Amino acid sequence: MLFYFIIVICILSFISTEINRRQRPIYKFTNYYKNIPLVTMGLLNTIYKLHDDTCIFKYKNLDIHKLLQKNHDELLNEFNENYSKYKLINPGIFSNEFHETNNKYGYFNIKYYGNVNQDKFPLLTKLIEDNDIYTCFYSVIKGKKDIPEHRGPYAGILRYHYTLFSSNDTKDYLKVKGDNKLFWREKDGFLFDDTHFHEVQKKTRGIRVALIIDIKRKLPFVLDQLNSLFLKYISNTEYVKSCRKELNLILKKKIKLYNK
Repeated sequence: MLFYFIIVICILSFISTEINRRQRPIYKFTNYYKNIPLVTMGLLNTIYKLHDDTCIFKYKNLDIHKLLQKNHDELLNEFNENYSKYKLINPGIFSNEFHETNNKYGYFNIKYYGNVNQDKFPLLTKLIEDNDIYTCFYSVIKGKKDIPEHRGPYAGILRYHYTLFSSNDTKDYLKVKGDNKLFWREKDGFLFDDTHFHEVQKKTRGIRVALIIDIKRKLPFVLDQLNSLFLKYISNTEYVKSCRKELNLILKKKIKLYNK
């Protein structure tokens, strides 16, 4: 009896991981199944979505949302101080698909499964001390930008955007799961499951600064324990450790003026 139970569990697990693998972009079979973290994420994604396949979540009662609103002006000052000194981090360090050839779109990372650049963002670092926050970074877009449709890898976290600075124009938005448009409004935010396909359309010429935070998803006890274990595992993978090393900020070159 136990043997048949194990067989059934293995079959269901394989089906669950296949559901995830076959979503765009489809991974090659051998490349997918030799990557244990990817297979595990696929299995857990399917389980979480069987429990709740919600895409857009309520956010206004989040503690972090209230803290950011309360400290908005101080955070803006802290951001501006660093923006005048440091280059944006190229999104291509996480995926070649998002590599940028200029400094008009990029990140300032403050948390990536562990603190980075906390000395440069002391106020924000303090505000995101919550253990349920796993990543935190500023996403900066200067001018027009289209980011093609893509999806995040893991449904055990939800992605929260808080708008620090924006033109508040309806021409600028994130579109998710069909035609659901989420707009960047200053001092406001939105929360969604980024394993659903989404894209960015920014048609205005101004600058948009969004603080993006990955927050542990609320799940029933057993699923919550699985999620905690897997997030702890992710935090210690070589991939995460190697990326974290690349997130230090680099000073902008100063223009030297010489007298003739």
